[in-house]
Amino acid sequence: MTLLASNAARRMATVFNDSTQVLYIKVGAATASTSSYTTQIASNGYYEVPFPVCTGIIDGIWASAN
Repeated sequence: MTLLASNAARRMATVFNDSTQVLYIKVGAATASTSSYTTQIASNGYYEVPFPVCTGIIDGIWASAN
């Protein structure tokens, strides 16, 4: 699932996982999966995309649906 579309003007990006499941995100590349990701965000976790901020797609997938 696309969390943020590609945006050349992006200055910052943050992601908050309000699910009870782990969120796997992939920054600046193709589709995220539980085996191909940039980082995992635990339930109620927060992630700031590091500087310089990626202007490409940010994709995510949860470990399971709930």
